[in-house]
Amino acid sequence: MQVNGVEANSPTVACIISACGHMGALDQGRWIHAFYQRSYIEMNLTVKNALIDMYAKCKCGDTEKGLESFHSLNQKDVFSWTVMISGLAMNGKSQRALQLFSQMNDVKPNEVTFLGVLSACSYGGFVKKGFYYLSTMISTYGLIPHIEHYGCIVDLLGRANLLKEAEKFIHMMPIKPDVVIWRSLLFACRNHGNIELAEISANKIEEMEPRRCGARVLLSNVYASASRWSDVKRVRNHMAARGMQKQPGFSFIEINGSIHEFFAGYNFHAEMGIIYQTLLELVELSNPKCSTYIC
Repeated sequence: MQVNGVEANSPTVACIISACGHMGALDQGRWIHAFYQRSYIEMNLTVKNALIDMYAKCKCGDTEKGLESFHSLNQKDVFSWTVMISGLAMNGKSQRALQLFSQMNDVKPNEVTFLGVLSACSYGGFVKKGFYYLSTMISTYGLIPHIEHYGCIVDLLGRANLLKEAEKFIHMMPIKPDVVIWRSLLFACRNHGNIELAEISANKIEEMEPRRCGARVLLSNVYASASRWSDVKRVRNHMAARGMQKQPGFSFIEINGSIHEFFAGYNFHAEMGIIYQTLLELVELSNPKCSTYIC
């Protein structure tokens, strides 16, 4: 676009910044922000909302920069409030997210806003507040909770190690629980070592997703944590008999404007040798006795 001499406008900037946010390309987003500030393109509400979303919600986000953009708005809409609340929650600043929500006096929150609020409660471990906001959503604002809102409550109870309460809540939900709900409970069971509920959750997930192996992998991890190796073997044999294969985990990181992806078990990165060497040097610095063993 720049090579062809076409000048960008506000909608173009908003789209590019949103793309950076979705990719987690924070450095590129900062560069684009600075470039278009120098170009004197109008920073309207749509552009500023995109900036808030990028700074607050992309991985390794800059919540302070997001707050700076948020507070610079003369007029905030529900999207402005929602992305800032959700961004603070995602970055572990639950108390600040709830404080910001309490200041939302002139704009009516919507269902997505309450997802951010309930997520903040979940990340912060605020069990009573989570149920309070779920109730407020219905009684004060007349909003109907969706499956995602109930999922936040299940996640909240699971993080707080209230697993029986989470199971009871699932059975009392006015909506039929989906695979995400049961998976949330299974993750909590894995983290807290509850084998009985882990088995129940895994069976429910397998009923809904018979061809996927994620639930069985988590269940085998629960068994392994409890040293129940015969059960680990049984689950692995069950997966093999049904032709289930675990999808490799992956992660990514942005360095100098480029996104680098890493998949478990795949050594195809161009700098893999340097990466391994750096890792071994870090291990040796932290514990010299381990370096020889790892090599």
